[in-house]
Order: sequence, then C-alpha cells, then structure tokens
Amino acid sequence: MQALIRLDVRVRAQVKKEGQWFISCAPALDVRSQGRTKEEALSNLSEALRLFIESCFGRGVLEEVLKDCGFQPAHDEDTTTNEDFLSVPISLISKKKHAAACAY
Repeated sequence: MQALIRLDVRVRAQVKKEGQWFISCAPALDVRSQGRTKEEALSNLSEALRLFIESCFGRGVLEEVLKDCGFQPAHDEDTTTNEDFLSVPISLISKKKHAAACAY
C-alpha cells in the first residue's frame, strides 16, 4: 500500500490589473502568474506555487528555500485572516511500499 500525504499551504497573494491582464503574486516566495480575470490569475498562481513547492521538494531544497525566504516554525501563532491568502493543495505520494500500520 502506498502512503499519501496531503498538505494545504496558505500563501498571501496579491492581484493587480495591468492593461488587459491581472497579475498575481505571492511576494513571500517571489512567485508570479497572470490571467485574463482575477480568478484566473489566482488559479494560475495556485498552480505555479504548487509546481514551485513540488519542484523544491523534489530537488531536496525546500527547507533551504523557505529559510532563505525568512520562514521559521510559527508554533501555532495564527495572527492572520483568510482574506488575503490563497490555499494551495499539495499531495505527496510515497513510492515505497508501506505496511498497513506503523511498526511502533
């Protein structure tokens, strides 16, 4: 049986209109995207963030990238609201075969 982990990463997002396009940005990770509507720009940003995080994880540099961006454990300090945050679902699947239960 393969193991699966699903994470929901919340990232502050900004959107502004430039001409015919909406430009979306996650300043904390310096990831940007665009779309013809605000919703499309945010959807494209969510995909770009997912691919960025998956790429960093796959290359073994996710911890380094997060530290370079100034992140550290928050210890359950939630001082934010949901209004400016984009939810980015990420799924990781193990390629190893796992037993049905942990050995400990």
